[in-house]
Amino acid sequence: MNQKDIIDIVAEKTGYPKYYVRDIVTKTFDVILEEMFIHPVTIRGFGKFFTKERKGRYVIHPETGEKIIYPSKLKPILTLSRSLPDKEF
Repeated sequence: MNQKDIIDIVAEKTGYPKYYVRDIVTKTFDVILEEMFIHPVTIRGFGKFFTKERKGRYVIHPETGEKIIYPSKLKPILTLSRSLPDKEF
């Protein structure tokens, strides 16, 4: 399932036009992505979006033997709610 499928299903279930649902879904994802790099975003009953720093490391190029530094970076993480697997769909 992708974003287009989500938009189609929500538009069908709510009766709202697809362009309206597309704006809401897109803006919702944008807000989550922006905010998760500042502080954790928790959606009750679904999960928690946050970032974790991945430490930098040294690697050696296999052909040249040159040392290469991979810098540290933020890695996005989603942990699902504990109650999610118990829900019946």
